[in-house]
Amino acid sequence: MKQIYYFFTLIAVLLLQACASKPIQMDKTVQRFSTQAFYQDKKTGKNQQVTLEVVAKKNQKLRMDAKVILGFHIATAVMTNDKIQVAIHPEKKYFYGPANPRSLQRTIGIPLYPLIFHAMLYRQAFSGSGWKCDIKSGKVQSCVQKSSEMMITWEDQEDATMIVANSKNFNLQWKVPPPENVEEKSIYFEVSVPQSYAKLSL
Repeated sequence: MKQIYYFFTLIAVLLLQACASKPIQMDKTVQRFSTQAFYQDKKTGKNQQVTLEVVAKKNQKLRMDAKVILGFHIATAVMTNDKIQVAIHPEKKYFYGPANPRSLQRTIGIPLYPLIFHAMLYRQAFSGSGWKCDIKSGKVQSCVQKSSEMMITWEDQEDATMIVANSKNFNLQWKVPPPENVEEKSIYFEVSVPQSYAKLSL
């Protein structure tokens, strides 16, 4: 279903040049984010607004549930250190395999480094492949990659952080309010798959 691809494809594009986030000390805290994302494809003129419910254990585990207007649940993606699970609900398909760019190429069509989600959520600088980041007062303000004509910025708002990723092909505006700490539960990082779903190994 094309709706889910708009947001996930944008995130994937951010890492086509093999960017990576800087390693940091592992955190045991589990957090829940209720976010809104607006994506514009400049080539086709298509827009997509998505609600993303995120549960994350920094740089270790992450779950994203994507919904569109009226709360229609279109996808669930779970990434841990060693595996990825993606359920595309309208198509009744479930993909599973190792957590690496090759696996996400099978599900999205573009190679994705899973840590990109953590880097954006936790405001971490990108490194490698020509990325240069502006850091002020210990906070990343922006990251630019000249070869892809891409800029990512973080802006502090009164009630959220606005992450904007802009290039000649797309514009993403991702509003991320402060998270809440939650107790870790095993169900957060697993996907419950109905029997009717086609199960596809990556």
